[in-house]
Amino acid sequence: MIETEVKIRIDQLESLTTLLNDLPLEVPRHFEENQLFDRSEELKSNGQALRIRTAGDMHILTFKGPVIPADDGIKRRTEWECCVSDAQTLRQILAGMGYSPVFRYQKYRTIYRFDAHTQIMLDETPIGNFIEVEGPAESIHKALVYLHLDRAPRVLLSYPKLFRQEFGPNRDMIFEGT
Repeated sequence: MIETEVKIRIDQLESLTTLLNDLPLEVPRHFEENQLFDRSEELKSNGQALRIRTAGDMHILTFKGPVIPADDGIKRRTEWECCVSDAQTLRQILAGMGYSPVFRYQKYRTIYRFDAHTQIMLDETPIGNFIEVEGPAESIHKALVYLHLDRAPRVLLSYPKLFRQEFGPNRDMIFEGT
């Protein structure tokens, strides 16, 4: 599957609240713990990522391929996901294959439904608030117009890359006290 998305940093969250609250709520605000795994920076050097995401009692294993170049400000990359019932055993399997945890990041996420094929995610992270719009390119553009963000600068970097750019490579992106 090809993931197609736009990410935008939101400095004034209040201005979007009314617009977002007029959309159907798909998944209420929830906490997500994400952990990236790699083997001697093999995945990172190829622009790939292997992640376990935990939200409540749900665990999702995700593989992301390299970003597919495009000049329309929309980020595209191969993505495969599956639910896993036992994250601890999965971590042991990954360790047995030579993968180790390399970065941990947290966020609070709320998911809204824009149309039948498009989601708008509000992410509250330790480095600020972001909107991610995921779906077909035409629907992404319509959602950005609806949110008055069609001219806003797009963020093409992942959360780990954004964080490392600002704080260096040796810290995790977690909320204080966790």
